[in-house]
Amino acid sequence: MLYAEHDVPRRQCDVLVVGSGLAGMAAALTAREAGADVLLIDKAPETSKAGNTRFSGGTRSEEHTSELQSH
Repeated sequence: MLYAEHDVPRRQCDVLVVGSGLAGMAAALTAREAGADVLLIDKAPETSKAGNTRFSGGTRSEEHTSELQSH
């Protein structure tokens, strides 16, 4: 949603997190657990929120896993 400059909603917070992917959600949760007032924003439409995390089912994938295991 676009706003005219004088209509932009304003809110103060301790921590502003941009993006609701896995990293953004982790950052927001960590800050909130530490007592911060957190605001999480995302520009993606509702059907695309959470970044690429929605494609992975909430799991991480590691590149070169076999190389990591051998060290």
